[in-house]
Amino acid sequence: MSNSDSATRRCVSFCLSAVWFVLANVGTVLADSTLDEGEILNRQVINLFQQGKIREALPLAEKAVLIRKEDLDANHPNLGVSLNNLALIYASLGQYDKAQPTYRQSQGILEKSVGGEHTHIAISFDNQALMLANLGKFDQAEPLHLKALAIREKILGPYHPNVALSTNYLAGMYEMMGDYEKAEPWEIRSIGISERALGSDHVNVAASLNNLALLYATQGDYKLAVPLYERALRILEKTYGPNHPNVAVALHNLAGVYMSQKDLAKAQPLFARAHQIRKDALGDNDPTVVASLIRLRNVEKEIHRVQKNFKGSLRIRGEN
Repeated sequence: MSNSDSATRRCVSFCLSAVWFVLANVGTVLADSTLDEGEILNRQVINLFQQGKIREALPLAEKAVLIRKEDLDANHPNLGVSLNNLALIYASLGQYDKAQPTYRQSQGILEKSVGGEHTHIAISFDNQALMLANLGKFDQAEPLHLKALAIREKILGPYHPNVALSTNYLAGMYEMMGDYEKAEPWEIRSIGISERALGSDHVNVAASLNNLALLYATQGDYKLAVPLYERALRILEKTYGPNHPNVAVALHNLAGVYMSQKDLAKAQPLFARAHQIRKDALGDNDPTVVASLIRLRNVEKEIHRVQKNFKGSLRIRGEN
């Protein structure tokens, strides 16, 4: 399994997908009627980003920055927030030459306005580290993730769910590096924190279980991976019901392990169920639905080929 494949199947949040942080306005907003134009745009950016509409979010993020530069002091935290979100959009679109200086500008403003040990600074560090890791600059990403972890532990304590996010990010980075020995304890710690803070059946626990299972599966240790994937699936079914797209992700991951073990009989019904869930939720033409159908058809063809070869070998033995 390639590093990119592993990255797409890691889970660092309840939605079972890699997460970049977008920042909300610093401070408390009492009512929507009090929102300034910059914050209205900021919320629209967050909404579009969470829907995966990154390109649509870009002009709004750029406009939010321009408005806040005009309306706010040069070191106002909300300008730092809008710059962080703009940098995030740039990075998500692969425009790293724009993202890096924008992140640095955002971080500088936030450090001056809210201090160097604020959760917003931790988010900024993580966003920059995720971008650097995607660029293969692990030596620069690692200290930023560690700084983010230290800030969260100091402010929130060692067993806060956001600390589990930090440990998950570190594990993911080490897995991208192929350093599974370093990744494993971070994954295990993430599970422990989430279970203690949120309960054993929380979706964040399922996400961490998935990630540890993926770590073992990537190394070919399927006996350890399967029960973790199965537990994650049970949690998601209990939380969302049997027909939620997140359940489809878990089914697909478990089926993938069985495929790696050449256990087609166990893999096929899981792939089939995952495909049906996605089809019902997203329609026939969604790219993930099309991809899951192709995967299912390939598995069914392989089963047919194996059965045909087996019957052929029986005929030959009978003739002899």
